[in-house]
Amino acid sequence: MDTEVGKKPNKKKILIICIISTTAVLLIAAVAGFFIGENYYSSHFMKGTKLNGIDVSHMTVNQINQRIQDYELVIEERDGDGKNVKETITGAQIGLTLEEEGQLEEIFESQQGGKWIVGRGQEYEIEKLTQYDEEKWKTMMDNLQCFSEDFVTEPQNAYVQEYNENDGKFQLIEEVEGNKADESKVEQVLKDAVLKLDETASLENCYVAPEITSDNQELNAFYEKLNQYANVNITYKFGEETETLSGKDICGWLTIDYDNYTVSLQDDRITEFVNYLGWKHNTIFGTRTFMTSYGKEVTIEGGDYGWWLNREEEAAQLKAMIEEGKSGERTPVYFQEAAAYGEKDYGDTYIEINLTAQHLFLYVDGQKIMESDFVSGLPNGHETPAGTYAVTYTEKYATLRGETYETMVSYWMPFNQDIGLHDATWQEALGGNLYRRVGSHGCVNLPYNFAKALFPYVEKGMPVICYHLAGTESSSTTPQSYEEKAQSVIDAINEIPTSSKPERQIKNARTLYNDLDSGAKAKVTNYSDLLAYEAQY
Repeated sequence: MDTEVGKKPNKKKILIICIISTTAVLLIAAVAGFFIGENYYSSHFMKGTKLNGIDVSHMTVNQINQRIQDYELVIEERDGDGKNVKETITGAQIGLTLEEEGQLEEIFESQQGGKWIVGRGQEYEIEKLTQYDEEKWKTMMDNLQCFSEDFVTEPQNAYVQEYNENDGKFQLIEEVEGNKADESKVEQVLKDAVLKLDETASLENCYVAPEITSDNQELNAFYEKLNQYANVNITYKFGEETETLSGKDICGWLTIDYDNYTVSLQDDRITEFVNYLGWKHNTIFGTRTFMTSYGKEVTIEGGDYGWWLNREEEAAQLKAMIEEGKSGERTPVYFQEAAAYGEKDYGDTYIEINLTAQHLFLYVDGQKIMESDFVSGLPNGHETPAGTYAVTYTEKYATLRGETYETMVSYWMPFNQDIGLHDATWQEALGGNLYRRVGSHGCVNLPYNFAKALFPYVEKGMPVICYHLAGTESSSTTPQSYEEKAQSVIDAINEIPTSSKPERQIKNARTLYNDLDSGAKAKVTNYSDLLAYEAQY
């Protein structure tokens, strides 16, 4: 072949040849790669392929089988103390095998035709991808430690423990979580894990939980109510004596239903306690030892003076105080109170009446203020009774009525029903043994001036101590003059101008005047004033 010496190569031709060569190489490589990929994905699953939730990306059937043969499932549990423990089961234990291969071949075929180049695997649900031996599965379940009696701690509800005397309170016992597993839940969790070939399975949501926990509102309200009772301490003071009602005592009065969370106070136990207080500290109708003004001691029985507990009302108020959880010092509810606690409950301010001597003394704060003779009841069934009493009330210008009499007195101080202290302007004299002849219907008749002086000292509840003392009889008497008798009317007339009810006071003065004997009437120095007031009103 002839060539021209020195002729330059054709660059265009060379470029074309290179392009053609490169394209051919790439085409050959692409074709080769395609056939290689087709071959590979005819037995390997595409990336992202999941079978029943199991990721089988780039795996072959043999690899899946191998995974099944090597399969182990770690079961995460807890022991009775709440610590985490584990146990393991294997595919071999339960006879785990790959069940369905025909559908897998269909999946491989669906990946052919180059779909693997730009595509991504899908998720497939295969009805029976794997299977296990039912008998081996049952054996495995029976042998799990989570069902072993030695391993299982039963759950326990939170509850309130009975009153503890050492601690002085009730205790809230927290629930025990335990580790008793629900077999059906465990089996479902394990089946789900095995079918997905998961490496771990937690039984945390499979345990039987306590029905009642320590944060249960009803339980806590019950617990707090019980300890409210346990924390109550109530003190009664009766002078130097003290009675204490403790939470321990109160807890012994409770009716408690621990199952239904109810608690109530036993009314009969409260009544029993209040009855005890009354029995021990009531002094009404009691017997007293009294040191007389004569230096001799007497024993006085009867009379309605003294401490008298209102048991029904006290029981009601005590119950309310306990129910409210209040503590502190408590003063009982009384029908009647005395001056002091202790044997000398009449205190140091009182009226002393010696029925034998027919003589009376007034003591205020332990000091003798005044004394006087008197006339007491006739010894024909109207005797003035001995005993310790309390002044019921005081009244000026009271009208005393009986079956055979109606008499006005200026100063009336009853102490034993219709028996009382009062002035008696009809008595000529007082003291001695006049009571045997001109005695009253039971009242203590006093000279007018003494009754007038006594009245400001006397108030409701003041003790009146009546007694007999042999050897103190007296033959002397105290006369009551016309002037003293008349003074009762003079005083009544003088009160008319300042009275809020002058008409009534005029009638009082007139009645007192009319009851005087003629000698006393003559001594009423302001009688003309009474006539003027009567004319005016």
